[in-house]
Amino acid sequence: MIWLTIPQAAARVGRKVDTIRRWVAVGDLTAIRNPIDRQRYVREEQLLDVERARRAAARANRAIGQEAS
Repeated sequence: MIWLTIPQAAARVGRKVDTIRRWVAVGDLTAIRNPIDRQRYVREEQLLDVERARRAAARANRAIGQEAS
């Protein structure tokens, strides 16, 4: 199991740090806080799952929008 800090997670999926923090805040992504360095960590596997789901939803939304045109 690989754990990434929020900045590492953002770099891994090509998103902004604030986006990853938002995903954590709304509950799409689970983060734990290390009591020693106070950094939040997310599991890489869950991060990639959330990213795939969001990209698939965006593709589906674009396809629906094109059909309506």
